[in-house]
Amino acid sequence: MTDQYLYNTAHHPKGAQRLPTFVLREGWVYTTPHHSDGEDPRAWYVVRDNRLYPTEHHPQRAALTTPWYEIRAGAVYAAEGHPHGRQDVAWFNLQDEVGRPTP
Repeated sequence: MTDQYLYNTAHHPKGAQRLPTFVLREGWVYTTPHHSDGEDPRAWYVVRDNRLYPTEHHPQRAALTTPWYEIRAGAVYAAEGHPHGRQDVAWFNLQDEVGRPTP
């Protein structure tokens, strides 16, 4: 499986980003150097059934059993476990390559 990159959309609380803030690699999600908290070699999320669950390395020490995000149709949406609650608009677009502008 190839890496997929998460680009903030205009609906993300921090706004759209030209470069990816997360990378999805082999079922784990890591921050990139472009994330506001910088790059972390430890995964912040694990993907199960198209849902992103926080790991013990997540800086907010979130519950590990409730998903924060959900992947649907090439986009990532905040789920019920996220502090902002479930959102009906995508916060991230998934891309297969780095450096593509956010649509």
